[in-house]
Amino acid sequence: MKRESLEKSFRSFALFGSFGFMMAASILVGYFIGSYLDNKLGTAPWFLLVCLLLSVIGAFIEFFKTVSRYNKRAKNAG
Repeated sequence: MKRESLEKSFRSFALFGSFGFMMAASILVGYFIGSYLDNKLGTAPWFLLVCLLLSVIGAFIEFFKTVSRYNKRAKNAG
């Protein structure tokens, strides 16, 4: 019983830990793409802002999908 509880805790930690990595990675990708486009097209800071906004929105959407899948699995298992 205790082992199952520990495994469930680790899964939850991994889920929420992956959100931090996902958010940081998407922001970095959005930053570099936006900076590149702004430098190439001379439109600073517009592409940077748009790419950052889209990357943050995308990360939140993916996070909510992941949490939804996790909750469905937990409900079916429990």
